[in-house]
Amino acid sequence: MTNRHNFLFKPSRQIIVALLLVVGCAGDQNSVAEGSSDDGGSVQTASDAASNVVKENVTTADGGLVTDNQSRAPIVSITVPDGSCGAITTQAKEIAVEIPVEKQKEITKPKPFAIYIMLDRSGSMIQYNSTKWKTAVSSINTFVTDTKSKGIYASFKTFPLKDGEAGDCASGTGYNEPEVKNVPLPDTSGVISTLLDDPALQPQLIGVGNTPLEGALRGLSTYCNSFQQDKQNNPGGMKCVGVLITDGEPTVCDTEPENLINIASGAFSGAGKIKTYAVGMEGAGFKFLGELAAAAGANAFNVGAATDAGVPTMTLLDALEQVREYSTEFETVIENELTYETVTLDCEWGIPDPPEYEAFDRNKVNVEFSPTGDSNDSVTLGYVESEKACGDSAKAWRYDNIDNPERVIACPKTCDVIKAAEKGKVGIIFGCEIIPLQ
Repeated sequence: MTNRHNFLFKPSRQIIVALLLVVGCAGDQNSVAEGSSDDGGSVQTASDAASNVVKENVTTADGGLVTDNQSRAPIVSITVPDGSCGAITTQAKEIAVEIPVEKQKEITKPKPFAIYIMLDRSGSMIQYNSTKWKTAVSSINTFVTDTKSKGIYASFKTFPLKDGEAGDCASGTGYNEPEVKNVPLPDTSGVISTLLDDPALQPQLIGVGNTPLEGALRGLSTYCNSFQQDKQNNPGGMKCVGVLITDGEPTVCDTEPENLINIASGAFSGAGKIKTYAVGMEGAGFKFLGELAAAAGANAFNVGAATDAGVPTMTLLDALEQVREYSTEFETVIENELTYETVTLDCEWGIPDPPEYEAFDRNKVNVEFSPTGDSNDSVTLGYVESEKACGDSAKAWRYDNIDNPERVIACPKTCDVIKAAEKGKVGIIFGCEIIPLQ
């Protein structure tokens, strides 16, 4: 006989399954008297042993794992009071069925990307309007700590360079070296916020007109191009976008608008396809910034004055949020998702093998069912020879094959009752004459 241990479960709510194996007769010479052993030692009774629980995994027919609390009780002799049938029993499995199921799920999610923020720290950021620098710092802090910025890796730099830093406008050297780089947002550790509080970054009135836009633009494109090709620090091939925030016209290095626009345009038309967003605060040349951003495949934002209808007026935070929105790309991926399914009692079971040295007798099998899992309310289901013979009985079972049975099957109405049980026990019992449906 095959498949004597295959218990099949269908997904549903959590239940308890118990299997009780009963074999032998009261007069079996191999039985051991309860409470004693052949060598005079004590034998643990079934009721005492039921508390000895060993955790182990059980595999269901579909390969899922279930949590199995299996009591290993020693075999004891039990005599039925009326003497009609004795049995050797062992406490079998109680299984709280919770099957982990790994499913593939197609989801659309935003692709991570890098952003290089280049902030103007020239003296004009505080000379004529002391709130500009504070507004910039506050807006950047809010943006980098916003949970909606998750998936963005931020690098940050100010221009002109800090005292003591060497730089070159023509090559972008110095400007292409962020103060902090690839900070994962939201910046819960406050890396960027701490940097913005550094007095060394504060605008200085000395050199009020020092606005080296050439160095800033070349630094943006150089860094982003390098990052996109960096297999070690950017193994996923994230794209990088630049954000230039300034409040003035170019005053040092190359100041020719057309040449500066060409720097941004070249970065966008090159292999890296680097976009540069231009954010103008009060005092900036908005027409120039609009043309620069357009050539760089991006957008310009007016966050300081309504001097040019061609560049939308908004807050700096609004501008940064729009940069996030415009720069976010989406991808559809297949991900494995681990879920847990609970199951109810099934309505057919493989016939367990009888204990060693016992022969299977199809006429000495019975099935018991307890809807609550309490053995005190167990009922014995009646045997019928065919599905047709089940009728409308809610207390009947049959074999899959009456001549060569391999499975025990609950009748349809009985199955409904079993599946409705929040907790339950089904016992397949060997050793006593089969009880037909009355």
